[in-house]
Amino acid sequence: LELLLVILAFVGLWVVLAKVAAGPIFSDELWYIQVGLNDIPAFNVMNRYVHIYMQKLFMELAPTPLEGVRIYWGFLVAFSTTLVYLAARLLSAKNSILHGLLAVAVLFSFHLLADYSGVTVVDIPAMALLALMLFLYILAVRFPHTQPWILVLLGVLLFMSLKTKETLIVTGILFFGFGFNSQGEY
Repeated sequence: LELLLVILAFVGLWVVLAKVAAGPIFSDELWYIQVGLNDIPAFNVMNRYVHIYMQKLFMELAPTPLEGVRIYWGFLVAFSTTLVYLAARLLSAKNSILHGLLAVAVLFSFHLLADYSGVTVVDIPAMALLALMLFLYILAVRFPHTQPWILVLLGVLLFMSLKTKETLIVTGILFFGFGFNSQGEY
């Protein structure tokens, strides 16, 4: 029942955020939109192509590019929110729904999400990728050696993270956590 409610909350939040989102305010975003829509080989943003082409997918599927950007932003924030909730729930076997809701409240307490409503600066997809990597890492720790695909997926996500925003190289630290055994020895 909780998983169904989480899925419904994700979809509901995505729809609401996409509807109320503002839009681009910086020239960087407009450049990313232009690069994505027109397939411009822009060397100054080559390390951010995951963000640009994910955004392009949403812009191509939406009735207008601006609406696509808003839907993309809503998706990223709703996806990150859902992952924060799930990660807080799975962090410990003793965690309850209250812990997940508290984690979401902390996320929403950051005014930057409201200040940059509909603004798909590269930090928003970076946040989503980081949330996904942390969630998968928690899954891998909670269910050790039962899901080897998680490690492969984390490697792919690390690459995608580096091609979204270079500062996400710090997420590579998660891989050192896989060196510990169940006794806590490295």
